[in-house]
Amino acid sequence: ISGYIADIKVKGGQKVRKGDVLAVLQQDEYLAALTQANAEISASEADFTNAKVKYERMQKAGVKAVSPTDMDSAKAAYLAASAAVEKAKAGGLAAKTDLNYTYLVAPFDGVLGNIGVSVGEYVSPQGQNLMTLVQYSPIRVVFSVPDKEYLNHFQPEENNSLTVKIKLANGVVYPY
Repeated sequence: ISGYIADIKVKGGQKVRKGDVLAVLQQDEYLAALTQANAEISASEADFTNAKVKYERMQKAGVKAVSPTDMDSAKAAYLAASAAVEKAKAGGLAAKTDLNYTYLVAPFDGVLGNIGVSVGEYVSPQGQNLMTLVQYSPIRVVFSVPDKEYLNHFQPEENNSLTVKIKLANGVVYPY
C-alpha cells in the first residue's frame, strides 16, 4: 500500500527476526476506512434483519393477505439485504488487511542493510526499495578460484578435498 512513513523501528546493520516490525506507515486513513467498513457492516445487518422480519411476516400472513407481487418484492429485498451484508463484510476484511499492511515486517531472519527512507517520506509499491534485508542463515557464497591456485592446492589423483573458510568484512572467519 502507499503512505507516509510514520516510524522506523530499526537501524542499518541490525539483526531482525521473521515477523519483527521494521517500519510503520501512517494509519489514519486506513483506520478511518476500517471504521467506515464496520459501520457499513452494522447498517447492512440492520437492513437485513428488517428485510428478514418483513419477509417472514408476509410468509406467515399467507397468499390470502399478501399479493404475490408484494411477496416477491419482500423476498427480493431480503436476498438483496443478505448480499449487502456479505459485501460489507468483504469490505471490512479488505480494510483490515490494508491496515495490517501499514506494519512493514521482516519476512525472514536477517541483517538489515542500508535504510533508504526516513520518517515522513511518501512510499508506494511502485517506488524505491525501503530497506534491504540480507538472509544469513543459510548463507550462500559464490566465488571463483583461479586455475593456478586450484591446481596448487588440489591434486586429482590424491582424491582429497578442499576446506574453504570465509573471512568476513570485519576480519572474523565465518565459523560454519
